[in-house]
Amino acid sequence: MYKETWACDPSPGRHRIGEGPFRVRGVMYMGYIEYANKRTPGGLSAVYAAIGHPEIEAFLGNTIFLAASSYDLVPVVHFARALAKAEGTPLDKFVRGRARHAGENNVMGLYRTQMRSSSAGDMAVRLPRIFERYFDHCRAEMSLAAEGLVEGRFSGMPAPMLGYYLWCNEGFIEGALSAVGARDVRYAWSAPMPDGERDGIAQKAVTVRISWSA
Repeated sequence: MYKETWACDPSPGRHRIGEGPFRVRGVMYMGYIEYANKRTPGGLSAVYAAIGHPEIEAFLGNTIFLAASSYDLVPVVHFARALAKAEGTPLDKFVRGRARHAGENNVMGLYRTQMRSSSAGDMAVRLPRIFERYFDHCRAEMSLAAEGLVEGRFSGMPAPMLGYYLWCNEGFIEGALSAVGARDVRYAWSAPMPDGERDGIAQKAVTVRISWSA
């Protein structure tokens, strides 16, 4: 199992804030905004101030986020970092936790029709559809290898922020599978592999084996 710490550097590089080539659906921003308003001391304004980046603060404060529209990924990673810092939680743990909550709720709510499944295995092989909806420039595939085991591949992810993508996947998958009765979900990731580039930013791909018990 690959154990090296995954990168999570949300610097915008040569792109202006809001114009980065890697995009995420507005539903992710909306989830963090709701969380900040309900759970963070000082609410949304305190989180924006904690980001400490005027351009990102302006983007977040001036944008009306729509669930199905796509937006620059960089600000949402800064947003998650500020939320994690506000509650004294490591970034990876915070991202996994929020993604797990989304997985538990969205497969029975927002994506109920598409994800209706009779078993955890059936659910698991459908999950790439959700990954590709959240991150509209990425690709994913998953196949059932045995009872309680799937094998998959995720590609097209920006190398500097690979950690954010994989933490989101770990949390969401665990939440979605637990919603249909799976327990003790485990991941075995490969080392990241080169996967070309997008607008001058290196991309990575990984393979994964996901197991669980009933």
